[in-house]
Amino acid sequence: MTEQQQTETAPPPIVWVDTETTGVGPDRVAWEVGLIRRDPDGTESEHQWFLPPGPLDAADGFALRVGGFWDRHPLGRAGTRNWDAAQLGPYWQSVSTHEAFAPELLALTHDAVWVGTNPGFDADPLARVLRRERLQPTWRYDLCDVIVSAPSGGPGPLGGPGTPRHRGGARVTATRPRYRRQRVTRADGSVAVQSKPPRADVLYHPRTGWTTVLVRRTHDIELARAMAERRWQDIADDRPLAQACRVGWWRTTGRARLVDAAEDASGRGVMFTRDDRDPMAGPGVEFRPETAEETRLREEAAR
Repeated sequence: MTEQQQTETAPPPIVWVDTETTGVGPDRVAWEVGLIRRDPDGTESEHQWFLPPGPLDAADGFALRVGGFWDRHPLGRAGTRNWDAAQLGPYWQSVSTHEAFAPELLALTHDAVWVGTNPGFDADPLARVLRRERLQPTWRYDLCDVIVSAPSGGPGPLGGPGTPRHRGGARVTATRPRYRRQRVTRADGSVAVQSKPPRADVLYHPRTGWTTVLVRRTHDIELARAMAERRWQDIADDRPLAQACRVGWWRTTGRARLVDAAEDASGRGVMFTRDDRDPMAGPGVEFRPETAEETRLREEAAR
């Protein structure tokens, strides 16, 4: 077989891409990009960029908060919306311009199979960046939407080894796609798409003395319970988690000053609310430990 024939029959490179954006609408802007590229010979490279978010007047405040813009993006951490390059020089140095980013993205994704969960969501804003820089996207047109999760450490998409996870905020993963972009239905039937994967936080309730686990950004009780059980093991509490759970919406209130607020590991107040239209509230499932009476009844039923 000639070298040309081998090149023609070689499998294409694969890229896993994830973005953090200013919203979920058609005009959303990607402000962080995480990408892992796997070449046909198995070589992998990992890449991450912070990008200019554009004017925030049109951004979705909830999407920015859930994506961690104010905590992680260099311009968000600057604590101001007046992004004057002369005044914010150190912060701008960590942000890639679209002019510099576009050629890198084009080279990494050229003729590659784009893999992700709802990959069009990530590809669309990045394709707009390329076109604004007078470049044409050249990744393969048939984006690979990973729907069925592979076992942890088992085969990943397209028969490759287990998919790696990017270490930045924009996480790239195809091994556990259920953890990506949970779609939560509100009482009025509208859908809130979560821009980051669920996470399990330990909460302390000063009023009751309870320690609980809150799994944010999902209403999938099965998924939440599995995450809560793993997190509960980290705090060395011998009591099992109760079967009952509280499904609803939570908002972070800053420091834990309010009477009914729980406190997370960072000392911020976290409050339950039934208002699923509150722009500062996000979905979650909370689990508490069993009471002594619940443990007694469970053990009696098992006899």
